[in-house]
Amino acid sequence: MAVECGAALNRGFEDETTRAAVVEAFCSARQGIARSAETVIPAGGIVMALLALANLHEIDSAATVNRTSSCRAIMTCVRAV
Repeated sequence: MAVECGAALNRGFEDETTRAAVVEAFCSARQGIARSAETVIPAGGIVMALLALANLHEIDSAATVNRTSSCRAIMTCVRAV
């Protein structure tokens, strides 16, 4: 995924078309998943936030690693105890 400057990515918070383009670009990670990648790490906080906003936490069963999914996993473990 080619990472745009922050100002261009920020439009994704208000513009659904921009957000969809970021999600689509991020999903190009399928190439790595096809070669046995188990996790995908977004390139930067804005991308992470846009993926969380789009409720995208995995691609083809490969987890996306970001602060949002990490916090969710921790809270799940805490609630289980």
